Amino acid sequence: MLQRTQYLGELIMMLDQMMSELVRFFATFGLIIGLFLLLGRMLSSELKYQHVSFFEAFLDLFNAFNGNVAFHTFTMPIG
Repeated sequence: MLQRTQYLGELIMMLDQMMSELVRFFATFGLIIGLFLLLGRMLSSELKYQHVSFFEAFLDLFNAFNGNVAFHTFTMPIG
């Protein structure tokens, strides 16, 4: 009985450590990815002819990094 309780305690401690590491991972990289998408959304609202969703803004950024920019959907910024 004591051995099963000790094993359960170790599992609970391991799960707690995994959850804290996951939170730290999303706090680090999730904020970077979120800011990247927010910046892309703000820029696309200034540079596009029509309003786009977050998914379309993500696709525009993804295509721009891969060199497949759809130039006909963007306005020409002046200034």
